[in-house]
Amino acid sequence: MSTPAELPLSARLQALVAACQKTCVAECCGAEAFDFSPLHVASFLSAFTGIIDAEDVAALQRELDALIQRVSSLNSDDDGLVCSISAMNQCFRLEAFRSVMGELKHSIAAAPEMVELSNRLRDG
Repeated sequence: MSTPAELPLSARLQALVAACQKTCVAECCGAEAFDFSPLHVASFLSAFTGIIDAEDVAALQRELDALIQRVSSLNSDDDGLVCSISAMNQCFRLEAFRSVMGELKHSIAAAPEMVELSNRLRDG
């Protein structure tokens, strides 16, 4: 049995993934330990400034697009696995990887709206 390629994440993506580890810990549950909802992504992205910079959103989207493109070019092993992400303690089949990355991309795109709504609710 071969081991799928390890997919390194940038420091920024590693921090985002770690911040979304909400339902358990990766060492126990792998990808199931993460909640990539817009709420958690927005909380992470706005933690220090209270705002989300459009360029930060665009940069993260580009990083995820590059990862998806890279993984799409990998060959799967005998079990259909194409990559592993140690920060998530998870090996992925291509469609599962695309699904998780798609969810993350959606939440990153929605995060500024979440912060805007939160600020409006706070300010009454």
